Amino acid sequence: MNPTYDFTAQVAFVTGASSGTGLAAARAAYHATKHGVIGLTKSAALEYGPRGVRVNAVCPSTISTPMVDAMVAAGQLDRGRAETGQAIDRLGTAEEIAQAVLWLCSPGAGYVTGVALPVDGGYTAQ
Repeated sequence: MNPTYDFTAQVAFVTGASSGTGLAAARAAYHATKHGVIGLTKSAALEYGPRGVRVNAVCPSTISTPMVDAMVAAGQLDRGRAETGQAIDRLGTAEEIAQAVLWLCSPGAGYVTGVALPVDGGYTAQ
């Protein structure tokens, strides 16, 4: 007999967009952890779904943040190249990622669980 629960919960992990595609395999440890988060997302969705818990991951591409600005300033990232690497020729914003997380946690996404949602300006579509 399964216990019943009178609540629902939503969990959203945020991980990098390339984690779902296996891009840049030379960065094995980085990508292994990203794949681990996606595996955890799927396993947790299956395990906790019967208890009313939805679990999803958001997979952004390069997002315009202070960390990215610092990488550009240090010469570790070419902003122009990063922007043209997106299908829509710009970097995403933290607000856009937050909106995706809010949607996943909303009643509008009530039937969405176990998903790794790319929020990447079309990066993974290429």
